[in-house]
Amino acid sequence: MLLHEPTVQCTPTRDGRCAILSVRGEVDLATLPGFRRAVGPLLDAAPVLVVGLDEVGHLSAAGVRFLEEMRAVKEDRGGGLLLQCGEHRPARLVLQALGIPVITELPSHLRAGALVTPP
Repeated sequence: MLLHEPTVQCTPTRDGRCAILSVRGEVDLATLPGFRRAVGPLLDAAPVLVVGLDEVGHLSAAGVRFLEEMRAVKEDRGGGLLLQCGEHRPARLVLQALGIPVITELPSHLRAGALVTPP
């Protein structure tokens, strides 16, 4: 079985209000160690971290648990975490089924600063 390790890209906004973390691939028990290693240093990139999940093809219970752990870490540090995913995407369907809030677009108060580079 070929595992599609998640790739992670972090893009801070110019005004430093948030960082956008774009995730692509599978987020499950097998790929979680690599995902944890990639994300750990990015948790302090900005007060608000937006995790873009549009390109996640599979999100397991272990992946959901890790996202919730990330949320707790950000809140403990006085920040926040938003999960962003378009309609009908696999990750959104999983998160909605579990009652976890998901946004479709970045809120305007966080969009005030233009992205340094596209995610």
